[in-house]
Amino acid sequence: MSFTLAWIGILDELDALRSHHTQPKEISIPVVSRPSKNQLFVNVSKSAKKQEPTPLAFTSSTASGKVLFSSRHHAPPSPFTSSIFSGPSNTSCEAELRLTCKFHRKPSNLTIAAELIDCSQVSWSRTTTFLSHILLKLLAIYSPNMSWSTGDPSKNIKPHISFPLYACVDDLNSGENIFNVDEGEEEKVLRKRDYKKNVEFRKGDTMTFRSRLFYVDFVNWRAKGLPVIDQIPLSKWWGKAGLRLAIYDVNEEGERTNVLDLDVFNEDYNEPRQK
Repeated sequence: MSFTLAWIGILDELDALRSHHTQPKEISIPVVSRPSKNQLFVNVSKSAKKQEPTPLAFTSSTASGKVLFSSRHHAPPSPFTSSIFSGPSNTSCEAELRLTCKFHRKPSNLTIAAELIDCSQVSWSRTTTFLSHILLKLLAIYSPNMSWSTGDPSKNIKPHISFPLYACVDDLNSGENIFNVDEGEEEKVLRKRDYKKNVEFRKGDTMTFRSRLFYVDFVNWRAKGLPVIDQIPLSKWWGKAGLRLAIYDVNEEGERTNVLDLDVFNEDYNEPRQK
């Protein structure tokens, strides 16, 4: 009986967590997607084309710069990807996102999000819902300002998960060298000591960011290394919908300004669009 009551209590907490994180004003996203200038095809059949570390250029009213996406599962690996995933650092991440940008104006609150494309709402089974809520609860412990939603067309909110950029950046450095973004250990400790405090940037600043992405193998389109679950297709959560990595700025009124959209497509999703 006590075991059952304990699980009921956990489920109640997870439901409360879900209701808390599905209503933030700043993540209202147009349901009708528009083609992005930056499209990255990372599926198995096309992966051989993406071995050269060629950053994609972007520009917006907030900032302009370049973005570079790398995955450990690209085959054959390039010397650059080998240095990231098999080098001295020997990181266990599945992919890495690097971003260098020059700010045209002072940003208010930079946010990074993973959003679904051409999908206004996702429906989960009871098992998937239960496991997803546990994972989201764990994430919320380390990222208290995280927000997420399974989608709400009535409120113009698409399925997404988002984090303050300062909370999930592994390295932050001044300058525009996207291939050398290592942050000094002392600077990193000081920056992450108070992870709730936003990092302020000024107009004219040129900064380079690196974010390591864990638990998602974009090339083979599967979740990997999750607690309790070793590997599971991403379609378990959102079918064949595409995925967009977005960085945007949110002002005090909750108005969103896009800084970067990077569409990441899997094989099933992008093949029909290439005909």
